Amino acid sequence: MAGSHDYWLVLLSVIVAVIASYVALDLASRVAAPHRSRSGRWLWLAAGAWAMGTGIWSMHFIGMLAFRLPVAQYYDVPLTLLSGLPAVLASALALFVASRPTLGVPRLLAAGLLMGMGILTMHYTGMEAMRMQPPIRYEPSLAVLSVVIAVSASIVALWSAFRLRMETIWTAFWNKAGSAVVMGSGICGMHYSAMVAARFASGSTCTASPQNIDPPALAGALGGLALLLLLATLLISAYDAYRAARATVQLGDQSRQRVSQGVEAVCHVMTQLRPSGLDQLGLPAALRWHARAFESRTGVRVKVTADETLPRPSPGVQDALLRNYIEALDNVAKHAAARRVEVCLEARGDAVVTSIADQGRGIDATQRLRRDDSSGWGLMIMEERARSLGAELRIHSAPGEGTRVEFVISKDKWS
Repeated sequence: MAGSHDYWLVLLSVIVAVIASYVALDLASRVAAPHRSRSGRWLWLAAGAWAMGTGIWSMHFIGMLAFRLPVAQYYDVPLTLLSGLPAVLASALALFVASRPTLGVPRLLAAGLLMGMGILTMHYTGMEAMRMQPPIRYEPSLAVLSVVIAVSASIVALWSAFRLRMETIWTAFWNKAGSAVVMGSGICGMHYSAMVAARFASGSTCTASPQNIDPPALAGALGGLALLLLLATLLISAYDAYRAARATVQLGDQSRQRVSQGVEAVCHVMTQLRPSGLDQLGLPAALRWHARAFESRTGVRVKVTADETLPRPSPGVQDALLRNYIEALDNVAKHAAARRVEVCLEARGDAVVTSIADQGRGIDATQRLRRDDSSGWGLMIMEERARSLGAELRIHSAPGEGTRVEFVISKDKWS
């Protein structure tokens, strides 16, 4: 017995899946926000898992309502609702893993497998809610394909959420939108490949209790409610990010009102070097957090590219690196007149290099710095700080050609 699909409802299910994926990426940044208390993180994790899981389940059920058989179709209501639980648990796992300090390949693969199994459990439990007699059979090769798609999509989702967890709706819209399309397509691909795998025997009947269901109307209402929930969650997340940015700006304004310019610079570095929770998130997250704070304060865009596979640096190395990083950003704001900064943390051969590059005014790097220069003190302190660790500070610049500051340290001294 062959089935068919209402393609308008299929389109609606895809839209819900993509928006749910985008909200998931944004929620990862809220759970991982360095200013968040432990209780606040758990609250965001629980609320985010519910919103994200509900969105994924809604996509699945809309896809079920889009399916047509030549016999009456009904659904076991308790089992249908219960099928949403694996989606919520899978979403909670995704947000938890994405907020961790590191995400190595073994953890990524294990979490992706568990998340994929959760989504598959949701789907096949929802299929059983039709209570078909004889029971639904599945084409093995297509069923395996649905498993591969579910696990692969989960791995991509986890990696994207981890990489973008320190970004906000304001700073990475297009990156998150592209990742959301990939993730949403993966979720839909799993669902519809599993539907193609389903085999309904000739003369099958649905034994679930009859309901007066108008599939297009129910799917439209469910899709509308799911989209409203997801958009409301996104607005709350955006407001939370806005408040965090305002708090950073207000803290800077209060400092400028209370202390002189010299003391303010010292306090700024000391108080922002380790905001609450940042040590737990790791160095790449710290670089992105300071970049977002710098953007909020100055309006200068900062792009951070960091190798997430690097081991954690020792506390001394991280402290010196972050101090130099903040000093370099402050020099950009004070002297470079640049509109964009690019930051890169990477391994180069036997060394780890952190570079901060702008396209601003530049300086004559061939001239020896003097302590009476406007930025000489800062650069000399940065150089001395690097030397104290056996590292090297390199400055590449020329008038009118921008400046690139590099903090270079050998891997054996990194950790």
